[in-house]
Amino acid sequence: TGIAANLAELATVSTAASDDCYFGDPSNVSADSVLAVLNRTRHLDYSNLGRRLDGAGPLARLVANMKAKEQQQHERDVDVAMCVFDAVQGASYVVRAVKQVIGAIEDGCLDPKVCSVNVLNLVSSFAWTAQFISLLVGDCSTQTHQPAYCAADISDIAASTASLVATSI
Repeated sequence: TGIAANLAELATVSTAASDDCYFGDPSNVSADSVLAVLNRTRHLDYSNLGRRLDGAGPLARLVANMKAKEQQQHERDVDVAMCVFDAVQGASYVVRAVKQVIGAIEDGCLDPKVCSVNVLNLVSSFAWTAQFISLLVGDCSTQTHQPAYCAADISDIAASTASLVATSI
């Protein structure tokens, strides 16, 4: 089951990375286009809402603006919750890595298979720590930080690969 779980994780994160790590057409990259991607706001775009409500009157516009603000607040609340989750997960993987270092020292490297599994598990723990630190950067900010999400995906690919190999030994 460990192999299947790691393969599923690799498939999922590879799909996410193809989106998170795409910064636009590479032949059309300029400083302005990179800044536009980095400064994208996380909230939904309600700019065309006014055009749809042109003949609706002031009450409809007021309600639409209130709904847009409620949606933005809800999205921010979710980001803050994810930020806390990322911090806790990152800290737990640091603790896990420390415990794995202590265990690896106790086990020694007399058995090459045990030594390999210990090293691979340690690599995966550090990579998952990096993933949650990257997610922390992305989720705690008020603007989207696409490079942080890309870094999180790449770290997850490294961690899942190391874990897959360790599980396969």
